[in-house]
Amino acid sequence: ASLLKDLPLDLFILCSSITSIRGAVGQVDYCAANCYLDAFARSRQLANCISINWDAWQEVGMAVDAKLPADLLERRKKELEATGIRPKEGVDAFDRIIRARLSQVIVSTQNLLPSSPESIAFDTAVEQTTLPLAEVTLHPRPMLQSNYAAPRNDIDVAIAEIWQRLLGIEQVGIYDNFFELGGHSLLATQVASRLRESLKVDLPLRTLFEVTTIADLSDKISSTQQVMSGPTDVGAILEELEQLSEEEAQQLLSTEVQTRATGENFST
Repeated sequence: ASLLKDLPLDLFILCSSITSIRGAVGQVDYCAANCYLDAFARSRQLANCISINWDAWQEVGMAVDAKLPADLLERRKKELEATGIRPKEGVDAFDRIIRARLSQVIVSTQNLLPSSPESIAFDTAVEQTTLPLAEVTLHPRPMLQSNYAAPRNDIDVAIAEIWQRLLGIEQVGIYDNFFELGGHSLLATQVASRLRESLKVDLPLRTLFEVTTIADLSDKISSTQQVMSGPTDVGAILEELEQLSEEEAQQLLSTEVQTRATGENFST
């Protein structure tokens, strides 16, 4: 870290292993070495340092090159064919990882929860990047179909900053498409989390797949906030009902029943 701290590195990738997450019999030394890589990346001693916990690959890597007895070799071959990472999948995962800017990412085709639930209960699974935007390495805005358009209001600004931080892009326009900028489901999940923190609005994840520009998302959030701030206080409604007399309550109920009956007759 001391040798590289003054260099403006765009990325510093540490190829760790899934072994540091779920362990393996007879691989204590290998597990410990990879745990060190993970801990170093998470310590943020080096800017833009990412530790990638790779699972076994199908066609290349240590799992393929390992010297094993014939019976174990055949078993390993079947395991890799069933669960190993294909090279194309690995390249795609790597491209997504360098855009996500997390300090640690697990890449596996298998569900890790059943084998080791506690091993992935650490905060890097949905890590919250806390560096100020000025300290995050950002890259120029790519060529897009839409021209750059500046934020219109505070909500636009808040969303733009979240997108810039997660996508690693220095300038995001309000009409830029999230997925054209390199967004994907993992980043969409983080966007939802950041919006919940900064704007106090809880949007379903599917909204981020349907509303893909800052402008549309900002309008959606504005309308949601207006509904949330409207007169929908359940406590106030109950208090108002309690203040009704028995006769007023009966009359209100009768009116509601008649209204529903009229609506049903009209619809039929």
